Amino acid sequence: IGFNRGVAVAADRVFQVTDNAHLIALNRFNGELLWETEMADWHQNYNGTSAPLVVGNLVISGLAGGDEGARGFVGAYDQTTGKEVWRFWTVPKPGEPGSETWKGKNTEHRSGATWMTGTYDESTGLIYWPVGNPGPDYDGADRLGDNLYTDCVIALDAKTGKELWVVKLNASVMANPATYQGKDGRQYVSVVATGGTLGGAPLTSDEVVAFRIKK
Repeated sequence: IGFNRGVAVAADRVFQVTDNAHLIALNRFNGELLWETEMADWHQNYNGTSAPLVVGNLVISGLAGGDEGARGFVGAYDQTTGKEVWRFWTVPKPGEPGSETWKGKNTEHRSGATWMTGTYDESTGLIYWPVGNPGPDYDGADRLGDNLYTDCVIALDAKTGKELWVVKLNASVMANPATYQGKDGRQYVSVVATGGTLGGAPLTSDEVVAFRIKK
């Protein structure tokens, strides 16, 4: 199992991601293993460290491993069978949409890990998922451009995994996003980010960043 930040529970099932990048479902009353799904090949430096997210009949999770060059993604799986329903890759391959935001010589291992758990907004049917840093993370001299979709919060349709919008922070998101209704009646999302910029303004320390969702 390894270490991680928790589990998700739905009905009689407990869901957990393992350190070898498997997603498992256990009977929460007797511990019986109901199914086990390989999310990714751990030989490619994938591993799981966060709690999955239960949404409807799906269990949704990301993986760690970006600092070792693993390509990030968010995946949704059927709670009953463990079968993958959809997958959203956080960084494009060369030639795919968004690849024009990756320039330079050192862009082979683009990372964009999804090691923090996302947040579900029942009022909109969206999940807000934080995406980690690009790779290599310490030396970006040969990694130019906006490097989509790293260092951001991305909104996905929970049922299909379709990308709806993204807020680029150019900063590491340090906690799960929170969604709430403001005094103006509008829906907001807030995150804690370290470093980077938002709208040209520097984020110099651990700061709470909030942005309004357009209807």
